[in-house]
Amino acid sequence: MTFLFTDVEGSTRRWEADADGMRAELVAHDLVLRGAIEAHGGWVFKHTGDGVCAAFASPRCAVDAAITAQLALDLPVRMGLATGEAELRDADYFGAALNRAARVMAAGHGGQILLADSTAGLLSGVDLRDLGPRRLRDIPTPVGLFQVRAPGLRTDFPAIRALDSNPGNLRPALTSFVGREAVVDLVRSALKAHRLVTLTGVGGVGKTRLALEVAASLSDEFPDGVWLFELATVTDPGAVPDAVAAVLGITQQPGRSVTDSVAFALEGRVRLLVFDNCEHVRDAAADLVEAILARSASVRILATSRERLEVSDEQLWSVPALDVDDGIGSAAANLFVQRAQSVSAGFSVTDPADAAAVVEICRRLDGIPLAIELAASRMSSMTPIEVRDRLDHRFRLLVGSRRGLGRHQTLRHAVAWSYDHLTDTEKSLLERCSVFTGGFDLQKRLRGIRISRRRLCRPGPAGRAGG
Repeated sequence: MTFLFTDVEGSTRRWEADADGMRAELVAHDLVLRGAIEAHGGWVFKHTGDGVCAAFASPRCAVDAAITAQLALDLPVRMGLATGEAELRDADYFGAALNRAARVMAAGHGGQILLADSTAGLLSGVDLRDLGPRRLRDIPTPVGLFQVRAPGLRTDFPAIRALDSNPGNLRPALTSFVGREAVVDLVRSALKAHRLVTLTGVGGVGKTRLALEVAASLSDEFPDGVWLFELATVTDPGAVPDAVAAVLGITQQPGRSVTDSVAFALEGRVRLLVFDNCEHVRDAAADLVEAILARSASVRILATSRERLEVSDEQLWSVPALDVDDGIGSAAANLFVQRAQSVSAGFSVTDPADAAAVVEICRRLDGIPLAIELAASRMSSMTPIEVRDRLDHRFRLLVGSRRGLGRHQTLRHAVAWSYDHLTDTEKSLLERCSVFTGGFDLQKRLRGIRISRRRLCRPGPAGRAGG
């Protein structure tokens, strides 16, 4: 069954201002509602003073009745619909679907028709604006809300009346943000100038942490929320649109792909979308981002990837390693100390030998935040000097919590994540460059390739190329 609940917005004020006029308006209001409901196969089973409760066997008929009534009403009436099972007892209905219809109605404004996702998912051929999952009073889980759009209906309304103070799914950071405070402001400015900003950089350099810090700082500027999509666990590129739709609570609309359903649902929404770890599903993520940006001018997207997405108007922002040049006062050393103190409350670098060891650790780890944090986690059982002296075995040494994300549990996993997503040609090139133990620039890399080619082309004993 689909249930329609209605209510006159501001009825108390109207009764106090002009009781006789309100009485006459309610007579006309009741006639319009009853006529529209019965004309579409529904029936009114309860009056609530200045509203009605109606039941329909068909969700489409319920929506059509609401549209018909809304177009004919003079009073500002808010309407809510939900679908589900209910118990009929003494000419009245009882059940969770009715509670949802009442709460959905209460979230709206006069002239607005809102649907719960339980109704929206059963419709086809109805123009719906996806308002996202929202928390409603006395309902334990968020309810996906949709606004009905039709010719003649008002489309602009204030924010819906929900319990969400800040819609979105961004979680508070559990650790301090170290060393890149100025960068946050620069990325914020880039997002205001460009609809898509992609943070790039090597694995473990802190792209995700920077993106989350930027997103949190902008939460008040996006009334429809900041939404994070963690793509690292999505192994099938074809599942990217479904993963994003699931987070946003968007259902696939009849006759549309999931990508198009997401893009249409975001039209007109003022949201910041954070696509994290796009590199292994880059083409699929780029296709979805492109569709969203083509449909909505008010959405901004912040992505993290080890490679650019190659989408129009994409602004690249390369995330550098932390500074290691200022000794124990550097950003890298500061990060090490803070993370070490979180596992060993008494940790300090007052001893010059320990301070020098911390600086050396950060330098040898190239200022990469993930590696530094893994090294700092060893301070619960080792000294800085002991860690420094064992860095030649860093893949065995730098192991973090089992509760961390897989590729962030160990330095080996972080490197493997990058290596596994290289092509065979790229893997071969990387292996040739491994002879440069102190790192390499473009010239060294080209020289290494030329040497390899000469070896491959050197004649063998029988005039064949050597192998």
